[in-house]
Amino acid sequence: MYSTDIDYLSWISEIKNSKDNVNLVVMGHSLDITDEDIIKDLFLSVHEILILCHDDSAMFSYISNLIKMFGKSQFDMLRKDKNLRFMDIEKDASKVKDILEGDCFFQGLSK
Repeated sequence: MYSTDIDYLSWISEIKNSKDNVNLVVMGHSLDITDEDIIKDLFLSVHEILILCHDDSAMFSYISNLIKMFGKSQFDMLRKDKNLRFMDIEKDASKVKDILEGDCFFQGLSK
């Protein structure tokens, strides 16, 4: 509808074919059910997932959307098996900066 491209198909293919663990950082995406097929394929293909939030309200919205997509038990599996985490961009600014600069991903970050 909005002339979005399908580049994500090549990203997912590269991730699935990679011998390395691929970590995903999500920032500025609603994680709405309308993108369920893409989000599910992407989330299930990566090693770890970090979702950056502006505040607690946004985090609760993301959690709600993901539970609608995956169901409660599969969402819990993502939290455990994919180390799915949420981080407040402002409260954890220095950690977010380190992650985005590639200095670390989850090593040493408290849960």
